[in-house]
Amino acid sequence: MQNRFAFVLLFFLIVAPFITGMGAMPQKPPAEETAPAKTEETGPAVGMTNLIQPHEYGSITLKRYTGEGQVIRSVVFPHWWHRTQFVCKVCHSDLGFEMKAGAGDIKMADIFAGKWCGACHNGTIAFAATTCDRCHSKDIEVKENRSFSETTKEYPADSYGNKINWAAALEQGKIKPKASLDGKEDILALDINVERPVKGGVMPGVIYPHKPHTQLLACGNCHTNIFEMKAGSTPITMNKINQGKYCGVCHGKVAFPLEDCFRCHSKK
Repeated sequence: MQNRFAFVLLFFLIVAPFITGMGAMPQKPPAEETAPAKTEETGPAVGMTNLIQPHEYGSITLKRYTGEGQVIRSVVFPHWWHRTQFVCKVCHSDLGFEMKAGAGDIKMADIFAGKWCGACHNGTIAFAATTCDRCHSKDIEVKENRSFSETTKEYPADSYGNKINWAAALEQGKIKPKASLDGKEDILALDINVERPVKGGVMPGVIYPHKPHTQLLACGNCHTNIFEMKAGSTPITMNKINQGKYCGVCHGKVAFPLEDCFRCHSKK
């Protein structure tokens, strides 16, 4: 009897939890785990980008000088529209915007003086900075602002992020972003691929194409503050990319997200 009792007790302590666990209904995670993971002045969390509306992907909400309890609404910056007008290097090299959300100390006084956003939003290149609601548009609909669906309806489709293949849109002439504020400068693309093997894994090697990057960015955007100038000398890992380093400075925030694995891991 003692042996039988010990066996039954052992069964309930060790085996039974696995059986009941297998038949149990999966528990719904807390609301904060199922909601789109957008944070203040950052991009979405890895693996959550398809939960975000295409027109919201890449957009940044600036809350440094605005926020709850204040009269003025927070600024919503739509990357998707600006990338149809100018290549990335105009803002991130010529105008001095850092490649990290929230890193710039942007103030209205500077904008009115022609700095930052004010370099364009002067009533000549783009609408004047005095039309407040066009930018301070958090949680409201501004009819004067461009419609994402209408603007991009003929752009080549993609599966992630904005659901737009921006590199193909550029190649096909669907977008013709200027390489300088006055539109007189040309950008010289470097058509060289760099192969980066993947060690000890099942994923194909990475083929990095310079051309679609140098059609939009200046060399100084990446070298050497993000990547060294010698192939293989930068210790890139997926963990670091997921943390927003290296390729993750853009991909997963503005450029196509990290869910699109074989866009980079493309070695046949």
